[in-house]
Amino acid sequence: MKLTKETLNSLIAEVLNERSYSMDDMYSPAKNLMSPQNTFDTLRRLTDPEQALTDEDFEYLKDNIEAFDTDIQRRLVSIQKSDDASPELKAKVQDVFDTLQSELDAKVQSRQTLTQPQIRSAAGEVAGGFPDELNTIIPAALGTGDFLSKMKKTSEISNVYFKAAGGDKAAIKEITNKDNREFLAEVMLLEYFAEIASSFDAGAGAYLFEYFLAMLAGGRVTGKETGPGGGMGAVDFRTADDQGGSAKYYSKSGGVGQAKTGFNRGEPVDYVIAIKKQGSEQVGAKTRGTSDPAKMVGADIYYLRVTRVDEDRFQVSALTQAGAVSKKYKTEIVKTAEIDLNKYIDSSSLLGTIFIAETRTKTFRDMIYKSIESDGNQIKQMITKLVETFFTSLDQAGASAKEYAVSGDPDKGSNTITALNMADNSFSDLRSSLEKTDNVDDQQIAENKEQINEMFDNLPSIKRNISTMSREKALKTLLVIRKSESIPEPKRDLFIALLKKHLGMDFEERTIANAETTYDRYQALLQRTGKKPMMEALDKLIEATIIETGFGEDAEIDSTGEYSDKTIEELCAMKKKLMDKESRNAAEQKKVRQINFALRAKRDWKGKEGEC
Repeated sequence: MKLTKETLNSLIAEVLNERSYSMDDMYSPAKNLMSPQNTFDTLRRLTDPEQALTDEDFEYLKDNIEAFDTDIQRRLVSIQKSDDASPELKAKVQDVFDTLQSELDAKVQSRQTLTQPQIRSAAGEVAGGFPDELNTIIPAALGTGDFLSKMKKTSEISNVYFKAAGGDKAAIKEITNKDNREFLAEVMLLEYFAEIASSFDAGAGAYLFEYFLAMLAGGRVTGKETGPGGGMGAVDFRTADDQGGSAKYYSKSGGVGQAKTGFNRGEPVDYVIAIKKQGSEQVGAKTRGTSDPAKMVGADIYYLRVTRVDEDRFQVSALTQAGAVSKKYKTEIVKTAEIDLNKYIDSSSLLGTIFIAETRTKTFRDMIYKSIESDGNQIKQMITKLVETFFTSLDQAGASAKEYAVSGDPDKGSNTITALNMADNSFSDLRSSLEKTDNVDDQQIAENKEQINEMFDNLPSIKRNISTMSREKALKTLLVIRKSESIPEPKRDLFIALLKKHLGMDFEERTIANAETTYDRYQALLQRTGKKPMMEALDKLIEATIIETGFGEDAEIDSTGEYSDKTIEELCAMKKKLMDKESRNAAEQKKVRQINFALRAKRDWKGKEGEC
């Protein structure tokens, strides 16, 4: 099948000329109707050739379903809805939608979060009725500010993990620099919203959103309170200082309002309005979202303060640029039974976005793991896995215990014991990991940098030394490597792989194999030339192997002779001067390696590198 632009135009012209069209939660206002040209240009650029829409374009979408955003989806809907499109073409489109649905079904059935926090909404109606752990988690993650500042901070935290999962270097660095316990507090806090958003249907999610806001506010849910008119009150929750709040949880801004009778005169009510999104391309759009929790990637959060002045007059305040409630307000004269809040949902009231997934086919759990997958976050990778294993084991133990209690099946009893033992081991490892890494300070790092650099001098001995390391020593070494700027990246790759293998973490076996191949090249070069290559030469060899650039077989490194007239004492003095510096640039690091080379040469290659 090969469709030219002209053919496609004729096929979908009718549907594209409609004022609007939709499928699931897609919405396109008349002013944004897509032309045949626009549809064609977007879809044909998915693969080569770009002159025609072909089968390969549809296959690309099926194979790269994460790239299938809502903008592309809207274009496929236009084809699918056309009465003129061929059955073959519609079948290709349906295949893409079926693939998407299959991914969404798999996502729904998988574990959404690491700890799967227990949410008991009834307890939220009682002051202090939230889980005790939140008294520790919330201050650790958000500090002790007011409710609005905590909402803003929650959005900012989620954006860091969302961006890091997408490869943003600044966000990755920010996570790397976070204290491990702060990292866990942030993840566990976001998990509450992730569970509410992705594990409950739209109706239950709306009510549980009140629970989440009351939780952040340190207050209580008040959804059953009546208003002054005797009906449902405007206040859904109250903060710790008794400020009234109202929660709105919608797929788009249309229909957001409040009955006048729900307001007490003179009492301000803070509205927190969540517009659910199924793609980052929808962020900030009032009319595009989703009602399906399986498709959610997050929610835009809008914040308004509404005060009823008298019978028909209301004051509505949005936010300042700093994110505080503005002292300026708009006066609204409401003659109808309800105040319409839609007109105030705009950039001035947009507080931020709380993300719970990178794409609609991925879970919150996936986003967190992807955000810490860089080599600088090995410790966080390990403690995250230990946390998940602990809580997963407890869940398995609970399920097996219930089955055993009812059935008396000995296997179910054994499964319970096994799961509890796994939970116990995971917690012991987690506790050890956190306690040991808590105690690694900058002084320890400085003291160990040179030791780690020197360890690379003999690959077989390195492997032996690491294999006999205690967990404490291995964890500390990982942390040192992560923070050290003086260890060249190729060396770091090898150390990390060996340490991760020793600690039972995920790693690329190929990294070790490549490093060993490089070491063989290093030994061959030494044998051929009779000279030990300088450290920078080894670095080049390692890098060449790891990134497969094919470093030349004939490469030889000769001594520069720059330090041939220096005594060992003079070289040691030069090295000490460099090492006493608080930090060293690349040129100075190179000079240290050259001095080490010269020292070993003067000792006929006996003793440790650079020993003084």
